[in-house]
Amino acid sequence: MAASIHYLIKHSFVSILLALLNTTWAVEWSLENKQKFNDYVKAVMDCRQIPGLQVSVVQNGRVILTEGYGLRNSETRAPVSATTKFPIGSLTKAFTANILAMQLSQKPNLGKYNWDTPIVKIFGDTFQLMDDMRTQNVNIRDLLSHRVGVPSYFTALLTGFPSTISRKELVWKLRYMRSVPDSFRSKLIYNNYMYVLAGYISEHLANGTSWESLVRNMIFQPLEMTSSTFVDVLDDVEDFAFAHTTLDGVFELIDNDVARAVHPAGPAGSIVSNALDISTWMLYQLKHGQDKEGVPLVSREFFDETWKGQMPEPFSERNIIQPEFPVEDINVAYDFGWITSVYRGYRKIWHSGGISTYSSLLNLFPDKNAGVYGVVNGGGPHKSVGLKMILNYASDLLLNQEPWLNQSTACTFPQPWEPPVPGNTSPVTTPTYRLDLELDNEYNGNYSHPMFGDISVHSTLHQGAVQLKLNFGRFGVFSLSRSADLSNSFKATFSGILSYLSTSDLKVPPLMLIFKDKNKAGKMTRLEFPVDQMIKTDFIRDFKLNDIMGNSNAITCPCCTNRASKNAYNGRYFVHMAIIFISIHVLALG
Repeated sequence: MAASIHYLIKHSFVSILLALLNTTWAVEWSLENKQKFNDYVKAVMDCRQIPGLQVSVVQNGRVILTEGYGLRNSETRAPVSATTKFPIGSLTKAFTANILAMQLSQKPNLGKYNWDTPIVKIFGDTFQLMDDMRTQNVNIRDLLSHRVGVPSYFTALLTGFPSTISRKELVWKLRYMRSVPDSFRSKLIYNNYMYVLAGYISEHLANGTSWESLVRNMIFQPLEMTSSTFVDVLDDVEDFAFAHTTLDGVFELIDNDVARAVHPAGPAGSIVSNALDISTWMLYQLKHGQDKEGVPLVSREFFDETWKGQMPEPFSERNIIQPEFPVEDINVAYDFGWITSVYRGYRKIWHSGGISTYSSLLNLFPDKNAGVYGVVNGGGPHKSVGLKMILNYASDLLLNQEPWLNQSTACTFPQPWEPPVPGNTSPVTTPTYRLDLELDNEYNGNYSHPMFGDISVHSTLHQGAVQLKLNFGRFGVFSLSRSADLSNSFKATFSGILSYLSTSDLKVPPLMLIFKDKNKAGKMTRLEFPVDQMIKTDFIRDFKLNDIMGNSNAITCPCCTNRASKNAYNGRYFVHMAIIFISIHVLALG
């Protein structure tokens, strides 16, 4: 009996000691590190003009921190808590990849389909992309790693597709996109539409069950992510972080309806969640697809593929490299909804997200069994940089590294390591050119594209002067002004629900568009509109999609001339588009 008691005491002491050792880091975080982190966060939020922030930190199977900072509504002064819900944008892509990993690793798909199965073998002859080569060869791996070679077409996602369009219809229309020359499996071109197709494949493999239902049933419910949902049902979401921008440094609310522009592209970026649920998601990822009880929801083989590099060196120009900087943060490859990098010598699996004015970021460090997540509800033009500075600091604490940023350098980054970009201190003046138009003029009318839908141009009379307006998509309303005297080239300034892009501190420049080819009746017949910044897209007057539907040669429609030059998409393409993406807060969905 005495020996048994001695055994129990000995092993209880060992168990307690091990438990204490396992929670040492958590105690350090909750005391010294948490205070340092909180002070740092508040300073960065102030200088980077961030209204509200949420952070989650996990390590060694434990949730170290879930915290809310600042305001979810600057008007009511309602605070952000750990339960406040934020749209997470392109962090959704990892969920889409995970659903496919689950489906491919289970019957009846196991052995029938895999990552390299051509999409045409899944859908049959009804499936079609913009050319025969892609139609016959594009596979799931290509979709998830952004190597199909299709332009990003961000503007259409910003303004939104009509609320009535289905995911099936959008996938059918993909054939009317253009490809980038010499890019298939050789260039990373970030494309949200390919993730829509990936989500649609998951629906097909589930006999028509919606992607949203698959995420709920296969991820949210097993992981007990009870607060997570989708932007399509924002009306039913309580404790929600409202979208903000800044005007002269002062926070302003914007209409949350702009987040609905993601429809029907949900698989690219529609999830809404909070710090508690994302903590669970990070723990699941770090356990390689196991729930909290250790039960695998996906085979290890298929899960591990989502973390493997598929497209090497995707964004080399955004790297932080020594000796210019005190540390290195080097992007290695794009995976399946993740990016593999090396941060301070550690492997980092990460992704960022953006929708409306929200920005999100998630870093996983598999070799330290740790992860950190953050999301902001908008703010100043540099809010995304501020979020990255906050997560870098948290990552350093997780890695037991001395933080290389402080409250000062986090507010000036990339200075002092990079010299400031010289700017013109003189005020910029934009000349105003007269429209000199009648109410009934050569520009008024409807222009259409089989992929991107309709553009309506109309004139109104305001204080005796004719004004030219343009409507595109669900939320796209623009005011047009000439870019040169008597020119057919116009500047399109955001108005309506997206007016904050032009009027706030973001100062997004106007889109440039051109009317072309006047007909015998004196009407312009083509409108070149920048759906993508690097490739021309023509909308045709009075063009009807029904005119080409059912036609086996429909791919040769008059809107679909491929005008992309081989030099237009060079190595700087993704960096260029990422800058535009950050500027106008489109989906990350990149």
